[in-house]
Amino acid sequence: MAAPIFLETQNGNFRHIHLRNNFNQTHQTGMRITDDGFFQITNRINGGTEARLDSGGNWTKASDRRMKRDIESVSGLLDKVVALKPVEYYYTSQDVSEQPAKQMGLIAQDVEEVLPQLVVDSVEGKYLDYLGLVPVLIGAVKELAAQVAELRDQRS
Repeated sequence: MAAPIFLETQNGNFRHIHLRNNFNQTHQTGMRITDDGFFQITNRINGGTEARLDSGGNWTKASDRRMKRDIESVSGLLDKVVALKPVEYYYTSQDVSEQPAKQMGLIAQDVEEVLPQLVVDSVEGKYLDYLGLVPVLIGAVKELAAQVAELRDQRS
């Protein structure tokens, strides 16, 4: 059965074009223009969080407190950041990247050992949620700032 393409109106606010791989909505990609003029490309895989690409080239994902449950503070992030191994590399195939220049980043398998929730498996290989590193880095900076403050207090 072919993947359906359809137009829909949701709550009268948006005009959508959805592309679905199956009728269970496990993989869903769509485009929409909101009534206030925002163009968005949406991607939702396996019931995960919806991610949006706006016309300015910015990817965003749902972050409203009302969309979350079991919210907990996280600690020990400085050690996790220190365990990450930044590398430089070239992609082995033009199919992976249109940029033949040397890249800088992380290897998904290395990150998976430290922060497995940031790695996604695919038939083609492993993918890394670089945006997911932002809260980890913020937490690590806060832990480092607390250590600096403690050292200052000890010197006083």
